Amino acid sequence: MTTEMLLKRVEQIMIEVVNSDVEVLRDASRHILLAGGKRIRPRLLLLSYQVAGGQAVETAIPAAAAMELVHTASVVHDDINDHGVVRRGRPSVNAIWGRTFALLTGDYLFTKVYELMAPYGELNVVLAEATVALVEGETLQASAVKNNAFTREAYYQIIARKTAALFKASTTLGARLAGADDHIVDALAEFGFKIGLAFQIVDDVLDLTADTACLLYTSPSPRDS
Repeated sequence: MTTEMLLKRVEQIMIEVVNSDVEVLRDASRHILLAGGKRIRPRLLLLSYQVAGGQAVETAIPAAAAMELVHTASVVHDDINDHGVVRRGRPSVNAIWGRTFALLTGDYLFTKVYELMAPYGELNVVLAEATVALVEGETLQASAVKNNAFTREAYYQIIARKTAALFKASTTLGARLAGADDHIVDALAEFGFKIGLAFQIVDDVLDLTADTACLLYTSPSPRDS
């Protein structure tokens, strides 16, 4: 099964898991998920599983879906904090349903992660640590902006937590699910972390330097992925 086929299955699982009798939660969740994105985090998880020697990649698909739901929940909350009205080329959840329902939709997506990760036992710790780091990073960023203390050191602390930690968790989970030796797990974890740092730095540089004409001919911003 190709990576693209596996990612289509990830998409299916995400759409299925956010089904709810509460229409606003279902509709808002599907709205942001169907907007697309590069799905880099689940891609990293699945590729890490394969490169680490895993032989039943289908077993890693729910974890890959959970990883993307964490990211998606975080961008829904980001748009509340930043008053964002566009996400992935569509009106944001915040713009359509308002701040209260956007907050609840983000919370709903986060809770659905627990459902997907339940079968993975102790590996939940890997994702829990990454989500703690994500919230810490977002908090540090808000604090740095509020206090006019956005130094280079603060910037690296922020992106290490809010972006690189989730990339690291993706590659770590892939390797752990494959049953890889510790040195392989550690190598892939370091790879994911450094890719996450580079990814966020490039995104932030583009935010500062890219003009509208350039953006028309490039792929969506990594933050929208």
